[in-house]
Amino acid sequence: MIRIENWCVCGTEEDPYTAPEMQIKRLRGEVYGHSRFEDGTVITSSQLVMIDLKEMRAETASGSYYQLGKMEDPYKRWLETHKPD
Repeated sequence: MIRIENWCVCGTEEDPYTAPEMQIKRLRGEVYGHSRFEDGTVITSSQLVMIDLKEMRAETASGSYYQLGKMEDPYKRWLETHKPD
């Protein structure tokens, strides 16, 4: 399975006026074991269709499956401060 390190979930950036909840969510990070990219290349995935933080895996609309490695520190801090009560 493809592994992604120093990853975060990001929204689309094509239209700055799109409401955050309407943005397409994608995975961005350093990819390892991908046939199309050199190890360590920073990629942005196609649309996320599933992310499982318990199992540390994700699936994209293109059919790629990712094993989630270390989460990017700024994203991890953001998640910690934006947890639902």
